[in-house]
Amino acid sequence: MDDALHALCQPLTVLQCRLAMGELVGGMDTLRQAIADALVECTRVNLAVGLMREMLQHELQMDRDKHGKDEVNCNGYRSGDFDRHRLR
Repeated sequence: MDDALHALCQPLTVLQCRLAMGELVGGMDTLRQAIADALVECTRVNLAVGLMREMLQHELQMDRDKHGKDEVNCNGYRSGDFDRHRLR
């Protein structure tokens, strides 16, 4: 999970920088390119979050299988909490 969170930081930083550069440099073409590049980084962020969600669900399922419980507590969250919120 630590690696996935670290991987999430990179596209967020790039997203922030691209938008800031588009704002600073000025001009509609530069701003449009900054937005297009930022959208690519948003896709990367969504993929990283999806991967983290899958990893967490996998860990929760393994814990359920190991302990034979319907709901497993993970750092104060119950397994059903993640299904209800559908982090995407």
